[in-house]
This record gives sequence, C-alpha cells and structure tokens, in this order.
Amino acid sequence: KIKNIKRGGNRKEGVNLIIEVLEKDVIPKGNRKLLNRRNFYKQHLTSLGFSHVRGKYVIQLDDENEIETMKTLLESYRTKYQSYPNSYLRSGDYRKKFFDKNRPIFKDYYNVHTAEDLKKEDVTVDHIISIRKAQKSKILQFILRLVKINDINDEKNLTASCETCNKKKGQKLSLSYVLRGILGRKSWYWIIYYIVIIVVLVIVILQIAIHDEEVHNILLIFYTNPIKARTDIS
Repeated sequence: KIKNIKRGGNRKEGVNLIIEVLEKDVIPKGNRKLLNRRNFYKQHLTSLGFSHVRGKYVIQLDDENEIETMKTLLESYRTKYQSYPNSYLRSGDYRKKFFDKNRPIFKDYYNVHTAEDLKKEDVTVDHIISIRKAQKSKILQFILRLVKINDINDEKNLTASCETCNKKKGQKLSLSYVLRGILGRKSWYWIIYYIVIIVVLVIVILQIAIHDEEVHNILLIFYTNPIKARTDIS
C-alpha cells in the first residue's frame, strides 16, 4: 500500500525521485476493451497521486519503499515509465544562478551560437545538456555526475543564448553545441575567436593584393609586349 504520496509537477525540496508515465504509454490504443482498460488505468494513476501534466502523468516520491512499490505496480500494468532525480527538474532560480556566476564578457554577454552581443535583458539562459535529454538518458546522468554536476540547473550547465537560438537548439545534443556552450562563457575564448578572424581576414586581403599585383603586371606586359605576355601566361 502506498501512503503519503506527494502530488505536483514542479520541483520540490526534499523529493528524491520523479516517476513519469507518458499518456500514450498508459495502455496501447486498440479495441474498445483495451480502451476501457486504458481509461481505468488513467483513473487509477490519478487515484495513486499522479498529476496529469502536458500529456504525461507525474508523481514525486521521497520514500524508498514507496518508490519501489510504485515501480513494481507500473511494471505489473505493463506500463512504460521513466524515473529521474528531483534535481533534473527545472528550478525557478537557474537564471539568477547563471548571472551570479557569469559576468558580462567585455561589456555585454555573447550568444554562444552566433557570437552576437547581448544585453543582460536579452539573454536567454540555455541548458547546455537539455533538461529533457538528461531526464531520459541514464548515460547523460552518469556523465553529468562524472563532471560533478548533480543538478541540471548547475551554473556549469548553463550558457548565454538568444530566444531564437534557444528554440532552434531545443533538445538537440552534439559535441559542437556542448563545446560552444562551455567555452562561450570564457572571455579568453572570445579573444582567441576574434584574433583568428582578424588573422584570416589579413591573409585573405594579402592574397587578393598579391593576386591583383600579378594580374596588373601581366596586363602591363601584354600591352607593351603581347608575345612575351602570352608566353608568361602559358
């Protein structure tokens, strides 16, 4: 029997584990008999303390016995579920955490995806490893613990972005996203970034200038000595 089950979908202190069941996984869609069973299990999940939040049923538990009992019960329903620590929910103060630990680079913040400078009020604080990815993947949770990130809202997992880039990134995960997210918070990264751009531009300009000088010399020779110019070109 499960007692004192806590309801809710928002993060709460002292809660150890979140158990989540997607609505589509309660019972597979099928004939009317299965559909009736599906509705029965939905009502049963609600009676057990699950809250229906955005297409899923969520419960927060802080007792090991309750957690194991709930898992066993869901398995007996042949219902898919996922579980993750409370620390993998979005907190209400992650934006404050980011600004407390990360001061503006030079004068403004920089969008790690586009190098666009941003005023503080225009910054969208982005989770480098997205919350949803971390909730779903035990491997990512292991990697985060390995680098001593026990809270998805840790400032080490936060970076500066704009609203458009944040939405475009979504739940995507790649090495380039991670590297840009981590390095983009460092002032030395942007110093090196702009030095490299300047060096590349100088090389390109010099190449163009040299090429233009060669073309000018060939045209001059062609005008004064057409036969020699054809020989040089060939």
